[in-house]
Amino acid sequence: MSEPELNRMAASRADLIRHLVAQREANGLTQTEIAARMGTSQSAVARIEAGTGDVRASTLERYAAAVGAHLDWRLGPETGGRYSMTNTAMFPGPPEIPGTPWDPRRPVTPQPGQQPGQQPGPLPPTRVWLAPDTDDRLYDRLLEKRIVLVSGVLDDEAVTRLSAQLLTLDADSGAPIRVELQNLRAELPAALTAMGILDTLHAEVRSNASGDISGPALGVLAACPVRTGYPNATFTFAEPKLDLGGALTASALAAREQQVNRMLDSLYYRIAEVTGREADEIRDNARQGRVLTAAEALGYGLLTARTAPGRD
Repeated sequence: MSEPELNRMAASRADLIRHLVAQREANGLTQTEIAARMGTSQSAVARIEAGTGDVRASTLERYAAAVGAHLDWRLGPETGGRYSMTNTAMFPGPPEIPGTPWDPRRPVTPQPGQQPGQQPGPLPPTRVWLAPDTDDRLYDRLLEKRIVLVSGVLDDEAVTRLSAQLLTLDADSGAPIRVELQNLRAELPAALTAMGILDTLHAEVRSNASGDISGPALGVLAACPVRTGYPNATFTFAEPKLDLGGALTASALAAREQQVNRMLDSLYYRIAEVTGREADEIRDNARQGRVLTAAEALGYGLLTARTAPGRD
């Protein structure tokens, strides 16, 4: 698929998310309320609305239902025999959720082109991305070749999928596992979970980094015995941003601070171990936001080799 086509599909997806966010705001719902309806965290809802990383169709459907919209995915052969999805988002009001009945008198912000007082109608069909089953088949084919793709934000949900993939491949065979890290960011607890899983594998893990690998995601890279980087790769040291969970007592805050410091020590000591540097140097680099190119990361010890051209 051409780059312009991918860009157009990404723009369509972003436009759909903007419409859904507008519906949430029109219904007077907060991100926290949407998170409760979806059974996820407020930070996960914020990432959906910000458009950071790829959002699964099923996640968008759950978000749409939570804000009172309905997504109708239509499949049809297009663009060289591929199947694409279209969506029609209907905005009749929030779904029937206990405790939040729909009040037809509640003011609704008009959608683009809608006259004040007019009931919202369907949005025009918008092609978003390839059908989920096509995407699943692609990932299945990668797993058959013992290749795991890790990209976007590594959070609790994503690290659960990653752990399941790695453990399954390790149980199937002792052959090497190839992990492709692409534009990866990670929440600190999720990164430490992935590092722990990687440490338990019997099969050798060979990682290839591309795009920007930043923050705690560097720990995931460091946990791989063989670490290579594509020429475009950059590696950003950054201190993790943590949500302390709202108002805390002084004792609870102190306990939480100790826990975070232990987690940071685990991250920094692991990177220091594989690079042959002091943990304090790693900590200082994170505070400074130091960025390394692939060549610099090789000299730093973060990579063991550069990705060879024409590799299998």
